[in-house]
Amino acid sequence: MTVDLSSTLHLFLRSIDALSEDEIRQIRAVYEREGRENVEAFLRKEKSNIPFASLLLSELDIDTEYWKGIHQGYIDRNIPIVELLDKLFADYYSKGGKSLCVVENFGSLLSSGISIGCFASNDVDLSASIEEKPFLIETFAANGFRFDQRGSHPVDNKQISTFFNPDALGGKGWWLNIMWTTTSRAYMVRQSQYDKRFEGERLKAELYKDTAIRVLRPEAITYYCALHIALEHFFSASPGMSLYCDVDRVARNRKVDWDIITKWAKEDQAGNRISLVMDVCNYCLGTPVPIEKFDTSSPIYKKLKTMVVKKGTHSLNPQLGKLKRIQIELLADNKSFSVSLINRLFS
Repeated sequence: MTVDLSSTLHLFLRSIDALSEDEIRQIRAVYEREGRENVEAFLRKEKSNIPFASLLLSELDIDTEYWKGIHQGYIDRNIPIVELLDKLFADYYSKGGKSLCVVENFGSLLSSGISIGCFASNDVDLSASIEEKPFLIETFAANGFRFDQRGSHPVDNKQISTFFNPDALGGKGWWLNIMWTTTSRAYMVRQSQYDKRFEGERLKAELYKDTAIRVLRPEAITYYCALHIALEHFFSASPGMSLYCDVDRVARNRKVDWDIITKWAKEDQAGNRISLVMDVCNYCLGTPVPIEKFDTSSPIYKKLKTMVVKKGTHSLNPQLGKLKRIQIELLADNKSFSVSLINRLFS
């Protein structure tokens, strides 16, 4: 990976309307120097980069037919996923279900209304009240989805349940993850306040277009995508910057009441978590976030930011070691390491 490519990833992930003429020229120059093969290999290091970058490159008329073909492949793959979810949600709600909704990456995609091709994951994350679990399991089974082991994920616990339908999508199979809590991360995280708010927001979810699929309202999908980035991925763990596109595209394409988000962050003591996600979005992707509404001035916040964002660049430091991740988590409390750790151990 060359310095040129590493330093321009944030540009490849931007929406076209977030690019200046100088930035477009920079993308073209890097592409010309590196060539298609190197650019594609770099982007594919994290598969979630490709949907956003392929759309942008085709819109910029850079190897248009090639990248348009790449993006069309994701469109063709993702349309049947929407159809699958529509059938499942229709069955669930017709039988009296109340809380099921799409969250995280696919939820952001549907809420923002951007190209349906901007999704590369092999699963969709859903959320529901754990009180509906027996009913939900029954409904999923009726639609061909049963408990199954996916990689290192637990099949079923109090935080997440994984389901697989081997006959879905023309026999290719498909995974659904049901989140019973805000995040599936188990260690060093307190999320009861987030979960309490989530419980209410699921009941306010809105319909996606003319389907039965339910998606969190714009403020909620923005807030919970930010928490997903901060809690589950420690701001910059794999897949890294593409996660911030989830917040960016909703903020760019929906009307978001930022006062609601800052109010929730204060009430949930999530200030540093939400502020840093919004700061990175604004800095790296040009997201239209009113950053002045978020507290980015405390010394602890600034220390946290230096651990996440590479100084003087628009790049992120990957969070690879557990010790560093614990440091990130403790700093996100906006308290000193010692005070935060004591609070975690004795409260």
